[in-house]
Amino acid sequence: MTNKGMGKDRLQAGVVIRKAKESDMPAIIGNWISLMAQNYKFNPEANKHRREYVQVYERFLLKQIRGRISTVLVAEAASAAEGNPQEKAMGDGEIIGHIMLEIKKIPPVYEIEREGYVDELFVKEGFRGKKIGTMLLKEGESWARKKGMRQFGLMANVKNTRARQVYLKFGLADLTTKMIKLL
Repeated sequence: MTNKGMGKDRLQAGVVIRKAKESDMPAIIGNWISLMAQNYKFNPEANKHRREYVQVYERFLLKQIRGRISTVLVAEAASAAEGNPQEKAMGDGEIIGHIMLEIKKIPPVYEIEREGYVDELFVKEGFRGKKIGTMLLKEGESWARKKGMRQFGLMANVKNTRARQVYLKFGLADLTTKMIKLL
């Protein structure tokens, strides 16, 4: 286990941040379903799902894991064997969060034409408040920098104040607000 560079596992505070594997998909999908339930509570009308939404997400997730201009990183609770065996492990290898990233095009009228973009970020409820989201964001920013990006962004639900506080503390700034009207 090393602490150098993306592409290698990172172990911090009992959590390993690593590139997702196809074998992680069931855990990521389970976490994503929890994320969708959370988003639904913020805005039920705008977050209605297609009947086959899990199958659609599964195909999308596989594409993002295999992608050339995308990646998925997972936060995995380190097992007792990886950390201090005297300490109880956080989850013995359980996937406790993930971040999905891609390179997103920006209209070519701007000086910066592409950015590292966070499609989704999730940390399981029992593991929130332990800086895991920040760890995932740091690794995501590192991935974007290595891809040559000079900008890193995401969209956040205005009603998700806890997540917004994490993003602001990380150094992200409010730039625009996406506004919608259901028709």
